[in-house]
Amino acid sequence: MLKKKNKRNIKTNIVIIFIILFLLNISIINASNIKTNSKNTRWGKEQNDSDKKLIEIKKAIEEKHARWVADYTSAVDKYSDMFTKGLGCRIEKKDEKEYEKVTYDGSVPSSWDWRDVNGTDWTTSIKDQGQCGSCVAFGVIGALEPLVQISVGKPFGCDLSEADLFFCGGGRCSMGWSLDEAANFLKSTGVTDEACFPYNDYDMSCDEKNNNWIGRTVKISRSAFITPSIPVIKDALLRYGPLVTSMKVYVDFLYYSGGIYTRVSDDFVGWHAVTIVGYNDTGEYWVCKNSWGTGWGENGWFKIGYHECEIEDDTMYMSGVHGNIQPFPPENPEPSNYENNINIDVTLSWICEGDPDGDNVYYNVYLSDSPGSSFTENDLLAYHSSSTSLHVTDLKKNQFYHWQVVVEDIHGSQYIGPTWCFRTIEGHPPKTPSLYGPKKIKQGVEYEYLITTTDPDDDQVYYFIDWDDGNVENWIGPYNSGENVKITHKWNNRGKYTIKIRAKDVYNTYSEWGSFDVTMPRGRQLYNPSQYNPIILFQKIKQIWSFLYLF
Repeated sequence: MLKKKNKRNIKTNIVIIFIILFLLNISIINASNIKTNSKNTRWGKEQNDSDKKLIEIKKAIEEKHARWVADYTSAVDKYSDMFTKGLGCRIEKKDEKEYEKVTYDGSVPSSWDWRDVNGTDWTTSIKDQGQCGSCVAFGVIGALEPLVQISVGKPFGCDLSEADLFFCGGGRCSMGWSLDEAANFLKSTGVTDEACFPYNDYDMSCDEKNNNWIGRTVKISRSAFITPSIPVIKDALLRYGPLVTSMKVYVDFLYYSGGIYTRVSDDFVGWHAVTIVGYNDTGEYWVCKNSWGTGWGENGWFKIGYHECEIEDDTMYMSGVHGNIQPFPPENPEPSNYENNINIDVTLSWICEGDPDGDNVYYNVYLSDSPGSSFTENDLLAYHSSSTSLHVTDLKKNQFYHWQVVVEDIHGSQYIGPTWCFRTIEGHPPKTPSLYGPKKIKQGVEYEYLITTTDPDDDQVYYFIDWDDGNVENWIGPYNSGENVKITHKWNNRGKYTIKIRAKDVYNTYSEWGSFDVTMPRGRQLYNPSQYNPIILFQKIKQIWSFLYLF
């Protein structure tokens, strides 16, 4: 009776525990749903706010007959809650004496664009300042890089370090910077190539740049603010090249996706620095480069009407580029980019015109078969090589590789080349391996078997053998294609066994599985002392007795 009562109590306790767990699970699910719904509600509100703002802007554009298009851009998501982080230009008051009236000796055309001067683009790529008020550095570098290329006499993808200019010059993400400070830093200290101090959109320490930075800097001799007049700015643009300027930014600018911008919003956000690269008198607008990435505006560029957002009020030119200019980029790769069926022994080659300053250059070559475009020290194949070619052997077959050449001059200034890709020839797997030997076996007797296969590419091969008794041979080899390989094995238990065998070549191309059946005829089983060990027998009897007790 006591046993039955205890069993009932145990069952009752188990039921109670299950009920408690069930109720707790429901509470957790409800709490999770409440939290999720709350989050979705907040997200929905933000999304509705953006929808309403876009509708308002489109309506204002139509009412004011503005000549631009509003839509969702990458900046809407990036800066919806922290728009000022995409700006950062500090404005300082100036006397009239500080402005210079620039004149241009030649005839002034009705339109100009440094992106297309007789078919040549002197500008550099669109960049993204991210969540940092570093627009001054990007606006200044956006003007300086073309000036470097103009001084050299050819565009080559000049890439200077916004991080060096901004963080080493005294800028901070939350505080921004001024055009005056940036120009003074360029004259006194200069700016390095991008590879010396790569940019990130958080406050960085100047100590992060390479120790050899002094020999890698580019400087300017002169800078000046231009009289805020359309004709004078046009003259300066033609005489000196791209200019850096400041402008007021309103909320509607966030939604700009093309056309000639004129503000239709009264929601002032802050001051921004951009680069002027051209103008058009017929359309009465400036052509400018922004620093919000290619997902905003016209692939990162924009047009803005004359006199709009005070864009002419603080425009600066720079001149007298000097210092160490980074090397020219590597070009014309062999194999060509994305080429297929490349031999596993290949010579990588490229062309480089050297260095604008006439310095000797060296090449660091990286090669990797890992996904992605970043390289590590383990991928470095050649360091400070003077050759524009490199022979590589023993690549994997049917493998996608990417490689990169970094050109470096004697001062350490670098040009990081593009990432190029190629795929090696498709490997052919070995033939299904064959196994020869006895099919009828005896218990505990060691037998010899012969294994062989051929590889269509005459590659060496490895073998994996599963003896079907819990034992395997794990990729033994390598062996030559067509070589007969002897191997022995014995079975200790009666039964039928299916031996499975597979081959792979040295490039991990696998064959189909082969099989071979062996049978051990009925006979007297070999004596196994462990079966009659008294201790083992006692343990087995104890287990059986415990099981029967349950009934």
